[in-house]
Amino acid sequence: MKSILLTALASAALLATAHCNIPKEGEAVTLDSLQKAEWVQGEAATTWEPGKLYVLECWATWCGPCIASIPHIDALHDKYAGQGLKVIGVNVYEDGKDQVAEFVKKKGDGMSYPVVYTGKGSEFENAWMRSGNMSLPIPQVHLVKDGKLLARVNAAALTDEVVEGILKGGDAQEAVLKEMKEAQLKKMQEAKARAATAIVPATPAVPATPPTPATERK
Repeated sequence: MKSILLTALASAALLATAHCNIPKEGEAVTLDSLQKAEWVQGEAATTWEPGKLYVLECWATWCGPCIASIPHIDALHDKYAGQGLKVIGVNVYEDGKDQVAEFVKKKGDGMSYPVVYTGKGSEFENAWMRSGNMSLPIPQVHLVKDGKLLARVNAAALTDEVVEGILKGGDAQEAVLKEMKEAQLKKMQEAKARAATAIVPATPAVPATPPTPATERK
């Protein structure tokens, strides 16, 4: 819950900047930067296959919430790969391909989808994750279908219902995307409200009225 709020808040702040140059929802996106990166597991994607749902899971080995999300992402991959789901683990904000490769190797079947190492300060980061001095937080999932960015979400928001709806396309896709975004917005608003009520300004101390000296009493 906390990671969903932080991801949503940070993403909203970045996307609201006047000169934001990262893709917005509904815009066309390319695989150029991923094709230039180093693939640790699996083969490089060469094109967006029509009708397929691409899940670009941005993560790092030092990111606790990212690691906690891997079993969920892997379960979705195992369940829907044959139905059109294409998961790509995109390692970002990290130096050292060897440590990433070792991490993926140790995960084994628990991280069975393709993984690409982009490198800290990579073209992918600059194209997808960074605008000026601001960067999107991780874990961050980019949903792409038919060459367009559908949404940016936290991995926890990517449920079976969402995956199935997007794969169906049409009204089903629009319905689950709308429901997902509304649910995330509601959680963000509720968390912000709780945070606001938890931070109560200290009440200034009121000086006590000094007692009237006995000589002044009538």
